[in-house]
Amino acid sequence: MTDTRVLSLTTRARIAVGIARGVAASVGDHDLTPAHVALGVLRELENPAVAALWRACVPIPVLRWEIEHQLQSEAEHRGPRRQRPGDVILPSTPGEQRMLELASAEARLRNDPYVGTEHLLLAILRDPDTSVARAFARHGVGFESAVTHLQQVFTEESGPPSPHASVGEIQAYIEQNPDSPYGWPMLARKHFWRGDLQAAREAYERLIALDPGWMTNHEYDRETWEQVRGAA
Repeated sequence: MTDTRVLSLTTRARIAVGIARGVAASVGDHDLTPAHVALGVLRELENPAVAALWRACVPIPVLRWEIEHQLQSEAEHRGPRRQRPGDVILPSTPGEQRMLELASAEARLRNDPYVGTEHLLLAILRDPDTSVARAFARHGVGFESAVTHLQQVFTEESGPPSPHASVGEIQAYIEQNPDSPYGWPMLARKHFWRGDLQAAREAYERLIALDPGWMTNHEYDRETWEQVRGAA
């Protein structure tokens, strides 16, 4: 018989679920979905799931915006829903229960006695056909790659710089890891967001030389590359 009991949540997982409830209430949703939970994890920010995503070179602000835009578009399409009096945050719902059961299953598979944000992330990505899983996939992250990057987080393997790293810190990482592609997209994005299209183009060219398949699996970088290449 399958064990569907929900395990205890870590503090950060509880915070992420609380944020997810607030997100759902803010768009008039009466049940929690994987998209709400994904935003809860991303907005909580200081957790292993987010650490794994930046190791995968996911542009966290872009991913957040895409999921938020998706939720807002769905809300506008269905029209306004009547909110419960005084609702600012959603109470526990069947959707939340289902997400926590799925996350608990991921924890049990790994012999973890608790549910953390890492298990929430894996529960979100387990089904690749959901719209939120496809949002992650556009940035090169699926279930298996998330498992790999989470393992690196928990074994404290060295990884690429933080998303908040300066250009100098990213360049230092690149110098120390000349065969790794991971520093180049971070550097290209930094230059692009600052408006230095020439420097962004050069960084993307170095990335493509190191990993010709990168653009195939990273839609945001592919679109940005097309912009800087067209502006050159």
